[in-house]
Amino acid sequence: MNWCDPKYVDRYLATYDETFSQQIPDQLNRLGDLSGKVFVELGCGAGEFLVQAAHRAEKCIGVDISPEMCRRTREKIQLAGLKNTRIICSDLSNWHPEDESVDVVWSVATIHHLTDEEKRKLFCNVFRALRPAGKLVIQDMMFDFGCDEYEDKFPLVISSVLAAFADRASSEVLGRDLRATLYAEHPAPSSVVKKLMQDAGFEAVQIDQKSEAFADIEAVK
Repeated sequence: MNWCDPKYVDRYLATYDETFSQQIPDQLNRLGDLSGKVFVELGCGAGEFLVQAAHRAEKCIGVDISPEMCRRTREKIQLAGLKNTRIICSDLSNWHPEDESVDVVWSVATIHHLTDEEKRKLFCNVFRALRPAGKLVIQDMMFDFGCDEYEDKFPLVISSVLAAFADRASSEVLGRDLRATLYAEHPAPSSVVKKLMQDAGFEAVQIDQKSEAFADIEAVK
């Protein structure tokens, strides 16, 4: 994946935005009242969710590795006239927030890009950054089976994920991108992600396994 290539980003947004943009109202409601709070989105992409959150929160920060995505997010922020939102173009492993400076951290379809060790470091940074009772909410590819079943079940999971997008006009391109992505990156069982969060210091970690391939996890400091 080439996140610096505008053409690649165009293709990504054309195939993925339809799915994720429809979920934004429910996702915002899940986060609860953001008034007076500092909100961070890890992997903010082109800023669709971040801009909506910025209308509710006191301060918003978006972090993304792609300069092209960050450019597009800044354009949306400017068009919306938002003064409370800042973008950080950075690998998540290089995001070093101040201690106890954040209330809510949110991430969708991002942590599967990270190795387990990178996830561990990120969760430690998030735990340190959160104020007491602050929360981390993640929606991502996380499996409902253990590492010992990975070799047998992972190909079946890929097939089910691809089938979910089969009715798209861009399904052939999307399928090729997804197949390459899933085999090249680092999705993990939800139980492993939960353990990494607990090792970082989170005690209250709740898993909502949406399917064999996807889960929501909420962790409270």
